Parts: sequence; C-alpha cells; structure tokens
Amino acid sequence: MVNALGVTGAVVGAEADRGVPWLLTTGHSSLALLLKSGNFGRPDLLVTALEAP
Repeated sequence: MVNALGVTGAVVGAEADRGVPWLLTTGHSSLALLLKSGNFGRPDLLVTALEAP
C-alpha cells in the first residue's frame, strides 16, 4: 500500500496506541499514515483514529 501511494520516506510521530506510531510522509505531498499490524494496538484503533480531532 505504501509503495502504491508513492511514499519514499516518513517521520515517526506520536503513538496512537502502544507500538503504532503516526507517520508523516516526506516529499511534496504529505500524508499522515497509521499502519497497524494485526498484533499491535487495540482492535478498534483505526476506527478510533478516524473519530479523533
């Protein structure tokens, strides 16, 4: 997915949950990404992140 978005680098930010940090992509188009592996973070983490301000 990250390759399909054309991401070539990112800066690691604060953790949204234990072991799951926010990433801010570098380059001309910045994206805030939250990449969750199956065994890290709460099961509802991605839903909670969508609802956060």
